[in-house]
Amino acid sequence: MAEYHGLFPWLVSARLQAENAEIYQRALTPEFRQAWKAALTQSGLAVDKLGELAPASAPMNPQDLLATPVRQILSGQIIEQDGSVALAIWLGEHDPRRVLASLSGLEGVRYFSQKDQLNRVAQQHRDRSLVMLAIGVVVMSLLIGLQQRNLVKVLLTLLPALASCLFIFAAWALLGEEVSFLHVIGLLLSISLCVDYGIFFMDNRGQDADITYHAIASSTLTTVASFGALGLAKTPTLPILAVSVSLGVSLGFLLCPLLISSRKRV
Repeated sequence: MAEYHGLFPWLVSARLQAENAEIYQRALTPEFRQAWKAALTQSGLAVDKLGELAPASAPMNPQDLLATPVRQILSGQIIEQDGSVALAIWLGEHDPRRVLASLSGLEGVRYFSQKDQLNRVAQQHRDRSLVMLAIGVVVMSLLIGLQQRNLVKVLLTLLPALASCLFIFAAWALLGEEVSFLHVIGLLLSISLCVDYGIFFMDNRGQDADITYHAIASSTLTTVASFGALGLAKTPTLPILAVSVSLGVSLGFLLCPLLISSRKRV
């Protein structure tokens, strides 16, 4: 273990405080007081202000300690619960397995890794968002199927959105980007927009795909511009969402010519 941040020496047991006070009181002999004043005089310090050594004080309890400015340091390490008090010791870099082995058998001691807990929560959110992404694609497919009444048209409508999603997942895998639930939520937004592009092409009543493509280009530019502005935010979560949506929408728009050529054969 590289380091730890415990309650000592800010707060120790009442018994240890009493022992320290007794040792301190025994050390305040007349000879020690005289030597202390001589040392102050030799150092050029004010004997009248520093010469009188304070007597041992009564033990300090956690409530009195937290009433002092030290509260800013220890407020997160003293946790008052119903009928009990939990004391937290913050560990630096360490080997969790060896720490767990050393703590085994100690009553009232529990090892808790806040980092691991946050990672587990983030992983649960990510897995949940992947499930929701799949459910969203299925629901959109059913709704498009009710409109198109043609399985081929449904697949062609979803093709740009799903292809862009696969491209982005592949790019993240190559770059070693760790996918979080924000990445998946951004992809779900981009898929919903790209599916709209596909619907516009497949339901092109005027049979002029070029005009439809130009109109969708304007929609793509405004979407990329608005979400791209979020990428300039200093909050680390917003750029993730901005990149996911912007990439998905851009790729979906560029893949729409697949629908143009396929629409003529359907």
